[in-house]
Amino acid sequence: GLKHDPPLLESLYIGGGTPSLLRPDTVCSLADHVRRNFKISSRIEITLEANPDSADPERLGAFRCAGVNRLSLGMQSLNDRELEALGRLHSAGEAVEAFLSARRAGFENIGTDLIFGIPAQRPADWMETLSKTIELGPEHISIYGLTIEEGTPFHKRFIAGSLPLPPEDDAAEMYERGVEMLKKAGYVHYEISNLCLPGYESRHNMRYWKGGDYIGLGAGAHSYTSAPGWGRRWWNVESPSLYMTMVETNGTAVAGTEELTKEEAMREKIFLSLRMLRQGLKRSDFKRRFSEAPEEVFDAERFQQAGLLERKGDCLFLSPGGVLLSDAVFSG
Repeated sequence: GLKHDPPLLESLYIGGGTPSLLRPDTVCSLADHVRRNFKISSRIEITLEANPDSADPERLGAFRCAGVNRLSLGMQSLNDRELEALGRLHSAGEAVEAFLSARRAGFENIGTDLIFGIPAQRPADWMETLSKTIELGPEHISIYGLTIEEGTPFHKRFIAGSLPLPPEDDAAEMYERGVEMLKKAGYVHYEISNLCLPGYESRHNMRYWKGGDYIGLGAGAHSYTSAPGWGRRWWNVESPSLYMTMVETNGTAVAGTEELTKEEAMREKIFLSLRMLRQGLKRSDFKRRFSEAPEEVFDAERFQQAGLLERKGDCLFLSPGGVLLSDAVFSG
């Protein structure tokens, strides 16, 4: 139905890979194409992901002029030894410099990603990265525990037993103390891994967590619509060259689609809602959409008794302990 009434676009996110290597005029023409095909919200959030090593002042200024109004900076750590362990191309000094350059280029909404649980990282190292980040004052901070993905050099070393990862208790402690420190500094803990200054939630990610529709453009990108049925997902081919060939010949490069069952849609709604720590899961909304209560789908009672879930009126929330053990709740 795009031809009849284009949907209202609330956010545009240019991410994955290193989009800050794109030429600013490419970003400009991309944004123009999107503007021509959609109704644009007057408050549209246009985010660009950037790595510190490709975020030079000139490019940042040009991106800002191209309409990008939010920058997501992949800092990861402000400790040189840790950045090296992560195989990053930038130093802590360059990460700070990239942040300051973004401010000078006029970015008033900057998010940073930080990782805890890095090999040989101690809780004190993590707290130091956090306090330096707080000093910089980004509007948004994402904190992720290090995950070891198969096929990475990390994974090989992990299997060989030569990867000195911090003990699991340390990682949990880093998460808890980190959140506490950020809250003291005025950040709102609005999603398991995300904190922001009041009013600076990532509107793009909020859409995922609220089960809103999104379209993914580019190789390997995923899309989702909540209709027809209980929802549909599709994804594009992974290879950029194959993606381009397919788009040129067929106008689309979809590799696969899946229709969600009611059961899948219900579970997804529960877990995505619980990820939003301040909003939680509204039972009445859930009932309206699915004609059954969340308790019929997963054992909320058991998690409440275990102290992992809390119920306040119509809403279910993860308790502080539930946030730490959210994986256990979500596999429920």
